[in-house]
Amino acid sequence: MNVREVWFWQNENFFLYHLREETPSQFQQTFGYERIDRSEILPSLDINLLAECLTNSNPLAAAKDFRQRLRSQFSKIQFNLIMRALLILYLNLTINTYYFDF
Repeated sequence: MNVREVWFWQNENFFLYHLREETPSQFQQTFGYERIDRSEILPSLDINLLAECLTNSNPLAAAKDFRQRLRSQFSKIQFNLIMRALLILYLNLTINTYYFDF
């Protein structure tokens, strides 16, 4: 696949994997990807907060809550970078799979 980081959304949880090009033999079962708890591309992003907001049945309320909570955690520049990255994530959406390729 050669995508640096892959996010799977299953059962209302994210499962993140990062490509380990330098040691792919250690991760043969996952085709060179290591399971990670925090995004290495967006290390400041609280993945649990994102998952919590995605499970909200009201999409507008979820988006507002997510933005508000991010704004309280980050500077304006950091907030804008995270929001741009999430937009890329959204635009690259495939069936139950989220990925970044920077």
